[in-house]
Amino acid sequence: MPHSKLFTLLLGLSVLLAIAMRYLVNRNMLISSGTGGVATGVVLLCLGMGFFAAYARPEASFSKPFLFFCHHLSSPASNKMALFYFVLTVTLGFSAIGSSFGLIGDAV
Repeated sequence: MPHSKLFTLLLGLSVLLAIAMRYLVNRNMLISSGTGGVATGVVLLCLGMGFFAAYARPEASFSKPFLFFCHHLSSPASNKMALFYFVLTVTLGFSAIGSSFGLIGDAV
């Protein structure tokens, strides 16, 4: 199996996501304000990268759970839904990070 830089990068991101999820779930920090908002944003950004990787490399083994979600839980069911979920999770991730820093929220 040839190893590419993209595969190595995605494997590293997956390991970091698993470590972050274990830490954040143990600390009850996933959905709250302040630091939890940043953590939620980072998790959403990592999920978005997973969906983008599944769209870019649908034959890779790491993309199977993301493509299962796109094929069985989406309408229309296609690989292109991975691109939609990428945009959705990245937008929500940046919104969570921006709102916890006060960049998005009540107008003064």
